[in-house]
Amino acid sequence: MSLIKYRRDIDGLRALAVLPVVFFHAGIDVFSGGFVGVDIFFVISGFLITSILIKDIQAGTFSLKNFYERRARRILPALFLVCFLSFAAGAWLLLPFDFNDFSQSLLATLGFASNIHFYGDIGYFAGPADFKPLLHTWSLAVEEQFYIFFPLILIALYKFCPRALKGAVVVLLVISLSLNLWGIEHNAKLTFYFLHTRAWELLFGAILALGLLPSLPSRSLRQVTSLIGLGLILYATFTFTHQTLFPGYAAIIPALGALLLIWSNDKQDTIIAAILSWRPFVFIGLISYSLYLWHWPVIVYTKIYLDRPLDQMAIAFVLALSLIGATLSWRFVEQIVRRKQIWPTRKSLSYGLGGVFACILILGLTTDLTDGLPNRLSPTALTYLSASKDLNPDLEECNRIDVKRIKEGRLCPMGPSDQAPRFLLWGDSHADAIMPGIKKMAEATQIAGLHASFSDCPPLLGVIRPEKTSSYQCAPFNQAMFDFLKKSGIKTLILAARWNGYAQGAMPDSVDNTTYMLVGLPQDRGRSVTKAESKTNFKYGIAQTLPALQELGVNIWIVEQAPAYKKHLPNALTRAEIAGKSFSAFTQALPSHQARSSFVADAFAPYLNDTTHYLRLSDTFCPQTEENCLLTHDGIPLYRDSHHLSAYGSRWVAEAFAPVFTSLRNVD
Repeated sequence: MSLIKYRRDIDGLRALAVLPVVFFHAGIDVFSGGFVGVDIFFVISGFLITSILIKDIQAGTFSLKNFYERRARRILPALFLVCFLSFAAGAWLLLPFDFNDFSQSLLATLGFASNIHFYGDIGYFAGPADFKPLLHTWSLAVEEQFYIFFPLILIALYKFCPRALKGAVVVLLVISLSLNLWGIEHNAKLTFYFLHTRAWELLFGAILALGLLPSLPSRSLRQVTSLIGLGLILYATFTFTHQTLFPGYAAIIPALGALLLIWSNDKQDTIIAAILSWRPFVFIGLISYSLYLWHWPVIVYTKIYLDRPLDQMAIAFVLALSLIGATLSWRFVEQIVRRKQIWPTRKSLSYGLGGVFACILILGLTTDLTDGLPNRLSPTALTYLSASKDLNPDLEECNRIDVKRIKEGRLCPMGPSDQAPRFLLWGDSHADAIMPGIKKMAEATQIAGLHASFSDCPPLLGVIRPEKTSSYQCAPFNQAMFDFLKKSGIKTLILAARWNGYAQGAMPDSVDNTTYMLVGLPQDRGRSVTKAESKTNFKYGIAQTLPALQELGVNIWIVEQAPAYKKHLPNALTRAEIAGKSFSAFTQALPSHQARSSFVADAFAPYLNDTTHYLRLSDTFCPQTEENCLLTHDGIPLYRDSHHLSAYGSRWVAEAFAPVFTSLRNVD
């Protein structure tokens, strides 16, 4: 086996690659472009692997078996360790659906196909990444896929047309780079994850190893070139952000910087080479592979345990734990396998790694086939978790009813079937969510009623959801409901909706803060309205709706939105139960809800009178006897997400609707 000359500066360059990645993932804002460290790794890897390959091929000593054995000794031991420990942490901290997703990513990682898996799953910068402990293995998959194909290409070229070898590598680089530049405009996600749009970065290193760039003739030129290379890397690291279109043209900057540093420091006589050869940098470079493997699962599981973003203390913790884990992993796993202190022969290596592989494979398959091993959770945790599926049993039948059904009077009945309906429940998905409670009261009082709802649609005339297309049937639904009420003779109306969301958007920093709830006027279709505009439009919608309903002589009951939360409550409750933590991190007191709801209450206030009432659910959810608003009753969640009541919660709060049915009885 031929060996290439060891270069301390390349280990230092590895440190320059891995540290920004770690700091970026930990949330240190100044390293906003730290993700480019992966691109530096690609260039380094392409240079080193091609250097080894071409020396062995030219010497006639190349063996695929030897090559892949070296790769296995280098890559697999630490990877398998991190996979196993990530599985163990996931078995403790991940909810079944997250653990099931983890098991699928684990299986993809074992097959070096995690880049393909995550391409079909999420975006690299997306929020859900916080629950993907193996997301970072996508780059390992790209490298390993390159290692499968590139040696075969080099062997074939060297054997059949050696004179064309260097030119062919350049052609491959140009093709891959062209696909990258084209793909970033047409499918950025695929371009980020796939080998054919990333191979050019590894080939940047390959052209250096093949001698396509001659040595720089003078030290002064090497000094300038190394400074430019470092500058390009630092520029990308500190100026790029998650909004940078990447990889695309932007990726050329850090990749070129890495190329220039490797090229200019070949004689180890530049200032930058001396800096990169500094012992602390070299040490970080030596453990860089283990550090890369360790840091992301540590960050993910720390966030999950804390159930919040990392603060300064948490950042210090994940950095320290990652460094300790990486050092131990490098010393007692990577080194002893690479130096053949264990599994010294290829056969023993195959048996050893094969056995570990089989164990992890069985764990992944078992978890996937059981949908995340739900039975590992306590009965209490399972009760909390099941609330997310505790929807209104009549949801499919009663929500998003089309205009034709409304005109035909085919709304969802509640209460006795042998009576004419005397009340109407109209609203959005929040109206649907309280239907079980309304239905319970209708059956208890033997008073019939009807219901129809339309998700994401405020029950207000004259306003629209401007981000929705003209085909969205919200406005026609509302007009049809008004016309039906006018013709039906029903004199009691219950209006329920996510009022706070429509007026002022979702709660800041909430789990669904990306949901754009604001309302506009018909002329606002297709544009984004501001929160200030939405508040004005919300008031306009009330002014168009309530007087028109009052003219019909209808007794109106406006249902206050129940307290909303920043967390998906069934999941948050479950995670707190698993980790043995209190619920204090996501509860809220009545004043917090009142502050959030004051605008809506004030907007409705001018229209309240003897026939128009504001029914406050917070009186039930936030009793004076409790410090915080209630999340559960008898150990069962009252919500199915961050703001919708569960069917259980709706039935629990049913007595809050007693004034509605008392007024209906009094009419008799």
